[in-house]
Amino acid sequence: MGTDTEKRHIDFTEISLSETGKTKIWAVKNISGPISYIIGEVKWNGPFRKYAFFPLKGTVYDANCLEVIADFLIERTYDHKHR
Repeated sequence: MGTDTEKRHIDFTEISLSETGKTKIWAVKNISGPISYIIGEVKWNGPFRKYAFFPLKGTVYDANCLEVIADFLIERTYDHKHR
């Protein structure tokens, strides 16, 4: 799992529902500096049949950051499939 420090640097904010209303969409933000900024979105990916991360162009991630995002994807997919 990602470190507690990394978890404090990534924030997931629910922003809307999909067009069908069946799945959620989250903004993924970097909150490591004095200003937070969006680095991508988490939303349902039909072909994968699970939540996926859609990064903004030009963003870069290290292994810890990716681990925090991956943990979030796994948890949200599990919640969706077992509700």
